[in-house]
Amino acid sequence: MELTPSQKLKYYKNKEIAKQLIVQDAMEDGHIIYGAQASNKQLPSHLRKHTEDFDIFTKQSKKQAEQMEKKLDKAYGGDYFRIQQALHKGTYKVKSNVTNRTIADYSSQGKKPNFKKILGVKYADLKSIKRKIGKTLRDEASAFRHDKDRETLQRIKLHEKALDW
Repeated sequence: MELTPSQKLKYYKNKEIAKQLIVQDAMEDGHIIYGAQASNKQLPSHLRKHTEDFDIFTKQSKKQAEQMEKKLDKAYGGDYFRIQQALHKGTYKVKSNVTNRTIADYSSQGKKPNFKKILGVKYADLKSIKRKIGKTLRDEASAFRHDKDRETLQRIKLHEKALDW
């Protein structure tokens, strides 16, 4: 069912609710936030990258994605979100029915990242992020990510270099 213009307006006015619920849920359930949100949390503002979606590591990715979709729909008061299985096995996307963009990926794939707790929330530490990027850069099938990952690695290295100055 198509959302009405007033429902879409409500979504845009309240889109911060989604971010708050995702972070709160990760904190309460002990999930690990990784990817750009994790690196941004640990880098100074001038080295952060714009991102809107969250990558969440959890043992029960499908269940967690379904629960988050229900929480978000309840918070927004309608059918604003849906679940979609990602290309990678064990990863489920929570997508906006207004923008069709992914707001969170819940994954049980790969090695559990080491993490750093920041204000009670677990974020993949920069060493884990660098390790994952190194693995991706060695994988020819992941060539579509290489430019983005090289740029993230550059920002992390600049931060580490600045700490040594």
